[in-house]
Amino acid sequence: MKNTLKFLSLFIAVLTVFSLTGCSFSVVSADKLIRPPKSGAEIENAIEKATGESILLKSPVNSVSEYNSPLTLIDLDADGTEEAVAFYTTTSNNSSVHLNVLKHINDEWVSIGDFSGYGNNIETLSFRNLSKGMTQYDIVATWSYIDNKVLTIHKVSGTGRRSKLRLVCNESYSAMGYVDIDKDGSYELFLISGDFADKARVPVAKVIRIEKYNILNIGMTSLSRDIVAFENTVCQDINDENISMMSVYDYINNDGMYSTDVVYWDCKRSCLDVMRVDSKTNSAFSTLRKVSVLSADVNGDSLIDIPVQEQIVGSSMNENAVDSALTYTKWCKLVPENDGIGLEQSGKYRIYFTDRDYFEAEDELIQRITAVTNAKNDSWDIMTYNPENLIDNTVLLSVKKVAQDNLDNYISSGYKQLSSMTNDGFAVVYQISEAGKLHGISDGNLINISL
Repeated sequence: MKNTLKFLSLFIAVLTVFSLTGCSFSVVSADKLIRPPKSGAEIENAIEKATGESILLKSPVNSVSEYNSPLTLIDLDADGTEEAVAFYTTTSNNSSVHLNVLKHINDEWVSIGDFSGYGNNIETLSFRNLSKGMTQYDIVATWSYIDNKVLTIHKVSGTGRRSKLRLVCNESYSAMGYVDIDKDGSYELFLISGDFADKARVPVAKVIRIEKYNILNIGMTSLSRDIVAFENTVCQDINDENISMMSVYDYINNDGMYSTDVVYWDCKRSCLDVMRVDSKTNSAFSTLRKVSVLSADVNGDSLIDIPVQEQIVGSSMNENAVDSALTYTKWCKLVPENDGIGLEQSGKYRIYFTDRDYFEAEDELIQRITAVTNAKNDSWDIMTYNPENLIDNTVLLSVKKVAQDNLDNYISSGYKQLSSMTNDGFAVVYQISEAGKLHGISDGNLINISL
């Protein structure tokens, strides 16, 4: 037998804490995972007997997978005996990963079901009790093929040799998370799905619940048709009587611009909704931006912040730029309110030059400046702003993106280096004028995030 396992170690991958990058999870307790099989070869032989050919066991490839072993022992159906959960490929088809579940019956491993997965990789594996009133653990797996991702949920039904592996759910998705929308201790699944290349089909966000061997779609809302690809997705349970979960996602649109949307569960109306206005001001807000700045916890309070954009008064762009004005970023945390989600500013204002380099200032300074940029040669001037005299503006700060080979020339002429962008051969430099120093601008206002 090919690839016979002499020794098989069973380990539990450290559960990634999704305080910012995912929802809370209910995890299988350690006593449910008892030991590896005495002989991994025995189980492998049983799978090969069922499939009729040699196999190669496969492990989940995503680092956030809760379980990373190709073979896991767990009591799925709560009968006091562990089942074996295995992933593998065959010698005749090594591009398709299979799931096989085996029961130990009369001192032998017997396959009770084989499932041909959706792709050439098993991404993640977890076990959940998703059905109220049932003691079984569900097998929750995600699969990938190129850019396509599929979620599957399997249960074991029946007992003994009548046991069967049943497919409960298979859903294409772009982002997912476990949520408890009604706060009853049982988890639902939040999914974002859609074919973003097909503009005739509207992408959706939805919440599904597992009830025994069925799935119920208990909430759905349409998303923007303008989504081309996701850059970042954050899902969080919220301890609030009005809102029980929210998902923040950053995406690229058809014009190559970046934007952020927020989906949340409205407890009063028992539905999913998209945040379109600030509930505090009842006004629309914009997150549309040119730079890949992604939602994050910018002030360390464990709450996600989104990059709201506001126009810099008097700003302009030249050299055939599409837009005529610039924006600064006002980072805002999301605060549940009686009638939705409000925005509360956290931190200072920022003018981003790249996704790593920005000018940061308090509100008092922001009110006295404007900005002009040249889109052709990647340069920015921060200037004084006087609405009564729009011509006579003084340059306070100059920022340029320059070729790395030409960096020494700028340094020798008084510029300081803000960052070194070695991937594209450019660096960002800046120079504060004497007028800028008098206005309170210092090196501390120029910030680089080293990656």
